[in-house]
Amino acid sequence: MAGQYVKQQLVVTTASFTPFVVSVHCNSIVFRNVTPRNIVLFRTDPADVTTQDSLNPNDQEVIPSMMRNVSSGSNQNYLFPAGGTFGWFQASTGTATILATLFGD
Repeated sequence: MAGQYVKQQLVVTTASFTPFVVSVHCNSIVFRNVTPRNIVLFRTDPADVTTQDSLNPNDQEVIPSMMRNVSSGSNQNYLFPAGGTFGWFQASTGTATILATLFGD
């Protein structure tokens, strides 16, 4: 869908890394830690600590793309197709909330 802009929340705990499942076809994602006083851990591979980064409160991670959807109605040209998993998140203590902004073409 042209001009798509969607907000999506993910609540995580310390129990395990929780996958972020993309809700709509998009080409860019911004993740923001909206939890005060709590660091969120972020991995691209849940089993590999070398892929880990952290988001302090109000920090954000921007995953941009220059890709454009050139085939209307197709998900093959989106960097992040709906239903795909992109990243795994875990709270450093207690629970934490990630707010994601997804941008379509």
